[in-house]
Amino acid sequence: MKTKLISLVFIGGIIFSANAKEVAIKKHLFEQKSSQIEISGQVVGQDDGMPITGATIYAKGNKKAATITDEKGQFKLNIPENETHLIVSYMGYGTLEYALNGTKDLVISLKPAENVLDQVLVTALGVKKSSKAVAYAVTELKGTEFTKAKETNIANALVGKIAGVNVSSTATGPNGSTRVIIRGNGSLNGNNQPMYVVNDLPIDNTQLNLPGIGNGAGSTRINVDRGDGTSVINADDIKTITVLKGGTAAALYGSSAANGVILIQTKRGSAQKGIGVDYNTSFTFETPSITPDWQYEYGSGANGKKPTNQAEAIAAGRWSWGAKMDGTDVVQFDGVARPYVPQKNNIKNFYNTGTTFINSLALSGGNEKATGRLSFSNMENKGVVPNNDFNRKSINMASNVNLTNWLKFDVVAQYNLEKSNNRVTVSDAEANPNWGTYMIANTVDIRNLSPGYDENGVEEAWNPVAVATNPYFVVNKIKNSD
Repeated sequence: MKTKLISLVFIGGIIFSANAKEVAIKKHLFEQKSSQIEISGQVVGQDDGMPITGATIYAKGNKKAATITDEKGQFKLNIPENETHLIVSYMGYGTLEYALNGTKDLVISLKPAENVLDQVLVTALGVKKSSKAVAYAVTELKGTEFTKAKETNIANALVGKIAGVNVSSTATGPNGSTRVIIRGNGSLNGNNQPMYVVNDLPIDNTQLNLPGIGNGAGSTRINVDRGDGTSVINADDIKTITVLKGGTAAALYGSSAANGVILIQTKRGSAQKGIGVDYNTSFTFETPSITPDWQYEYGSGANGKKPTNQAEAIAAGRWSWGAKMDGTDVVQFDGVARPYVPQKNNIKNFYNTGTTFINSLALSGGNEKATGRLSFSNMENKGVVPNNDFNRKSINMASNVNLTNWLKFDVVAQYNLEKSNNRVTVSDAEANPNWGTYMIANTVDIRNLSPGYDENGVEEAWNPVAVATNPYFVVNKIKNSD
């Protein structure tokens, strides 16, 4: 018997069909659920490795598959098996499109946004506050500011970067100290330098072996500058430097901070897969760049007259008040007659081209329970002053262990090994080679003062003033090392 099809109706996925004998109802499933997979991981800041709480994560192809990170920056998320990318975002950080590549256990690093509306600062005892919430002037510099043109004393890198901060240093080499004044001198006879706090702990930034005034002729005093607390900090280890200018900043650290505070935070390890390796190298040349504007019309001598014998030449060794230069032979300090002509390269001829070579290697890593960073740096310096060199090897370690939810173990340590030969002497001292270099008469070639001593090792006199020592005698005979 033939069956006649009467009608065929589709309603919501159910098929109704009727014929002469019966009505058949069939359910048809048009959509099948695609298989799901679970992924998990942690979202951290690229700059500091700290967990980010409240970051949003969702599948690129299905925004309904979304979640946020917990207080440890961790998350779990079910996504379609064929999903290839996640979208991760958080306020103050850039939005990241993260490729999965079949990985299920993730560590996602978010890069801070270039334009952040509200900046977080570290204040006293490591307390973090918004820059808008503090009642005093604050300026923060990132560590990259100190590695672009690397300074051997990080305080020197503040030059020209912060309004109201005056920085000056002595020409005593890579380990020399630096004087920082915030908003001018507040005391006529007291200490006007700010307080320094490194990783939430105050440090002594007193200049070692402070240069002063010599003791006159025959003095054996050697006024060398052996640096200060900031001179031993490797610029590659710096995360941020924050300057607190206002007088109210003293409320955080007491009266010692009356002249302001400089907060230094060093780099730490971060939660990540594997070990992070960071290598930096820099090579710096230095030469004297600013010299006095000497006159070259009148030569050595006094009262408009040239020296006529060795005694007169020594007496006028530092004077250029003689006759007009005419190229004739005139006796000099050693009794030798030489042309009476200008010597314009005495600075260049005495000083060397200084070099500083710095290499730094850092290893970092960790997980949600513990992080660590270990760095090693080596600095080799050849000074502009002859026979002056300096080497410093530094090891810096920073580790953090979260023992419990309420107990954290934090260790930061640094070890420095320094070796120096002939640190440059400054101020009014017989061992200062710069006196003679700048005071010598303008018709005397400074190279004629070399080696600076006679066959008996006695200094060769070139002027009557005892404290204006022959500069070659200083660098060859008056030595120091530590």
